[in-house]
Amino acid sequence: MMCVMPSLHIRLLIAAAMSLSVTACRGSQIVEVKLSDQDIQMPRVVPSGDVEFRISNVGTRDHSMKLVGSGIEVESSDVQPGETGSLKMTIPPGAGFNVFCAVGDHTAREKGTVVKVNDH
Repeated sequence: MMCVMPSLHIRLLIAAAMSLSVTACRGSQIVEVKLSDQDIQMPRVVPSGDVEFRISNVGTRDHSMKLVGSGIEVESSDVQPGETGSLKMTIPPGAGFNVFCAVGDHTAREKGTVVKVNDH
């Protein structure tokens, strides 16, 4: 019985190390974003560094995702209802920005989101 446990622990450690290296090799950290006709659903804190925002339009109209602040001003392409898109960027440590939909008059009607950056 004692011989089985160490080999099980070793296999678990190897599996954990392999999953960490796969995550590190992928490059960008993934942040899920849902755009609806009323708001933007996403984490209020995002990582610094290379980030991919995976955008899902769960609304009934076209939407986009625009980030403005800390010297950042980027916008995704329009995403059709029921479709997905992405926005890749490098976020500097200590940044903070507002996120909103920039399609038509959506900015005035929809609630923006304030996002802070985790420097770790």
